[in-house]
Amino acid sequence: MGMKMKRIVASLVMMMVIQSALATTTTTTKKLRTTAIRPATGFTAFQRPTTPPTPAGLDLTGKMFTLSRDYGAVSFYPPSYQPYSSPSPYTTWWMKEYTNPIPTTTRPRPTTRPRYTTRPRPTTFFTTEPQSRSVSVCLRFITDEQTTIFTLSPTNYALSLTSNGGSFLMYYNYYSVSLSPNIQLWPNTLQDLWTSVCLTVDSGKNVVQLFKGPYMSIRKLLPSQFVWSGEPVVKFSGFGGQVTDIQVWDYPLGYKEVFHYMSKGFYGSYRGSVLTWSFINFSMNGGGLLEESYDKQARGRGLRRRFKRHLYQDKKKELL
Repeated sequence: MGMKMKRIVASLVMMMVIQSALATTTTTTKKLRTTAIRPATGFTAFQRPTTPPTPAGLDLTGKMFTLSRDYGAVSFYPPSYQPYSSPSPYTTWWMKEYTNPIPTTTRPRPTTRPRYTTRPRPTTFFTTEPQSRSVSVCLRFITDEQTTIFTLSPTNYALSLTSNGGSFLMYYNYYSVSLSPNIQLWPNTLQDLWTSVCLTVDSGKNVVQLFKGPYMSIRKLLPSQFVWSGEPVVKFSGFGGQVTDIQVWDYPLGYKEVFHYMSKGFYGSYRGSVLTWSFINFSMNGGGLLEESYDKQARGRGLRRRFKRHLYQDKKKELL
């Protein structure tokens, strides 16, 4: 009996040792699984972006900006463009979300490079003359002082328009051109509190012309070819007054398109091909006020309908 009890106790002890060893192995395996190295993805689980959000444009139809000459400036640009002066919020968003660089695998380069037969390349001659690009800018403004109205593409190949009493001065590349819109092109339109101007620069023909209401200037040859950089930014700095309805095209406007703008779309619609007031973004630097335009403040809905009917009857009488 004593020997049997000893064998039973020994077997029990062996079973306990085996169970403890199995338990230790299982725990180690579980720990190894939980502490396994994860592959580097470059983004954490809650920070992985898909695509940058699409910028939304603003419809400023019926709105105007009030600016001061002494302080404050505003820049207008399309929603898909970000000016150089202010960093893009979408670039900053990407930089914030990116946490760890994604490891790149380097492939070993072959020790011996394959031999290639060299063929003579054709000689290409390049001209230093830049590619000609035209531009047209239309806007409406109110001011009581001689000032720089706007600057187009302020960071590269800038073009600016300055009011000088009854005439205007266009500056570009250290050159200036005087433009006096005193030739009546269309019948007398209804008197408007806004000064509507359109500046057209035809780089192909090397001419410039300015329109102001029903009047136009003569076409003038440019002393040097103007090449628009394509930067769709219109900046107002040092301008005191109100501005509204900014439109920019990447080609010289014809008389019919200019007339549609001057009549505020009464005889035909208009929309800038590069920048339009109904789909636009802006950045302020200093003081400025965005509010309803004088037209909306002065006329109600019913008055506007009667006004348009009266305007149509007057225009019809003038054309007969």
